[in-house]
Amino acid sequence: MGTDQPLVPENTAYFGAFYDINDKLSIASINHWIAGRKRAAGDTRAEIDDYIISNLTAIYHISNKTKTKLMVKNIFDEEVFEPSTPAVPEDFRMVSRSVWLEVESTFNF
Repeated sequence: MGTDQPLVPENTAYFGAFYDINDKLSIASINHWIAGRKRAAGDTRAEIDDYIISNLTAIYHISNKTKTKLMVKNIFDEEVFEPSTPAVPEDFRMVSRSVWLEVESTFNF
């Protein structure tokens, strides 16, 4: 089975592992696998590479209403491209390794 649609992945998978270290701290590893994308008919560029993107997150609960997250996206710094149509000569480069810090707080009105 698969798809005959150009640029659409024939195979995708998601794997996430989550672990609570204690009441305040937890970690997560989230991985996405994309494979089997074909070019549109008549597009003579090289095939699109398959890829796995891995992200790592640490979550710390400051209080019942506030938490902070430290995220490293594309932790292995994979060079990933999403396909373009022949009208755009280059494929779209996706984000390389990046670090994000988030603070979330809940307010009641």
